[in-house]
Amino acid sequence: MKHKITHLPLLAVIGCLSTGAYAAITPANLFSDEAVFQQGVHLPVWGTATADEKQIIVNYRGQTQISDIIDGKWRVDLEPLPASAKAATMTIQGRESRIAIDNTLVGEVWLASGQSNMEFGMNMFAKSNPEIRKDIDQADDPLFRIIKVRKEAFHGEIGRNKSDWITCSPATARGFSATAYYFARELRKQKGVPVGIILCAWSGSAIETWIPQNKLSDDPDLQPIIEQYKTEVSKYTPQAYENLVMEAIREQNAYDNRRDSGIERSQLGPRPKIPMGPKCPTRPGSHYDVMLRPLIPYAIKGVIWYQGETNGNQMDFRRGGPYLYRKLLATMIKTWRGDWHDDTLPFIFVQLPSWKGKTLEGNEAYQGWAELRDSQLQVFSETGHTGMAVTMDLGDFDDIHPWNKEAVGMRLALCAQQIAYGDAYRFSAGPVAKSYHIDNDSIRITFDYADTGLVLNPENHGFLICGPDRVFVPAKAICVENTVKVWSDDVPDPIAVRYGWSNAFEPALLDKNGLPASPFRTDNFKLISQQ
Repeated sequence: MKHKITHLPLLAVIGCLSTGAYAAITPANLFSDEAVFQQGVHLPVWGTATADEKQIIVNYRGQTQISDIIDGKWRVDLEPLPASAKAATMTIQGRESRIAIDNTLVGEVWLASGQSNMEFGMNMFAKSNPEIRKDIDQADDPLFRIIKVRKEAFHGEIGRNKSDWITCSPATARGFSATAYYFARELRKQKGVPVGIILCAWSGSAIETWIPQNKLSDDPDLQPIIEQYKTEVSKYTPQAYENLVMEAIREQNAYDNRRDSGIERSQLGPRPKIPMGPKCPTRPGSHYDVMLRPLIPYAIKGVIWYQGETNGNQMDFRRGGPYLYRKLLATMIKTWRGDWHDDTLPFIFVQLPSWKGKTLEGNEAYQGWAELRDSQLQVFSETGHTGMAVTMDLGDFDDIHPWNKEAVGMRLALCAQQIAYGDAYRFSAGPVAKSYHIDNDSIRITFDYADTGLVLNPENHGFLICGPDRVFVPAKAICVENTVKVWSDDVPDPIAVRYGWSNAFEPALLDKNGLPASPFRTDNFKLISQQ
């Protein structure tokens, strides 16, 4: 952790040592050189100290706050500060030591979380897109900074990455989250203040790893996730499990050494996994407990979230499948807002793009990603102060990691303008189905977020319609003002319409700003992933 520690004069230290061991003050990990603090809100500053320290003093931008140390912990809350691009030093003074946190700014701070499409860096996507390489070369912005939370599977594990704030430059931007980079770059243009990103993501993570276990246990619909976990844990004695963990870690180290020696990944096979249990990174609540919880209550403006691929591919419906995702995502948002004591904390997420996906064994028609998008749409429609960036047109049918993260970041920023900053960007979400009306042999759909008008490709529009037999067939569709009329000559008595109901789909319904409509359904038929 980068910050300067100085000590009192030697005679004073010797005097203190005569009554006890040398005392140390340790601020929370996020308080390091080059940090960005959130403007306009109270700023919690906290940490720990050894027993000899009784009180600490925090000085920052003309403010002085004092905290007693209770049970080795301390915290102060600074008064709200205006945005400032002028670097300043925060000092934390104890009886025997003084910590200086240098070159800090005040602006907008966002938490960026999820799985690989949030975690992966600019350098990865630059391999297939020369424009991203140009963006890296031009990424020279000292007022944009990011900190990557260490990826640790369990408390006490040696982290793979060091957590420090990093200033954006051509030398550093290549490792920045591509999604977060473009989101922050757009915020910098819009707001003109420093921007800080806290990246807390884990490739391949399911959403249940980001929710504390007690929140899963408290909900009857989510209890099966914990029950399944308990069943797995019961297979081992504590010592037998520890032995398996140690063996897995040795195998992982050997695997990493072989990889670092230049052996191609295709020849290495999968990386050895820690068995399910208290030290497995895929256990319920793992990333919440080890990675997210230590960030609380660092002041943030909001959250951007890009996750769902793993749950969309989940074949075990007892654990985090596409239909259950609506309950999981709503629970996670409510939990995180409770942690930050802010019921209106902006939460903006990416709706899954197109990808061919996986089929359920024995059911080639299984559309896990379509069903998960349906869950995301429901959460967006029913949960206040949320935004949803629709990305159906940005996917790659054959690659779960589409490269166009610039557009993703831009759409997240559009949502932020409306949800977090109150700007009148009515088109931030793209058209969202609001209601429908059955008119004899056709169904008329009305939309929210369609003030600029609708554009529909009449030849390849992706609408399906069904009658009482619930068998969906391709439909015809036309735009009528800001509605869409859907019908089929083969369905004289229609009862329901679906749009974009496929893992991979080329969207053809957009607003006049070019933002695609969210896939939707007007029915409430039982889904394949619904228990």
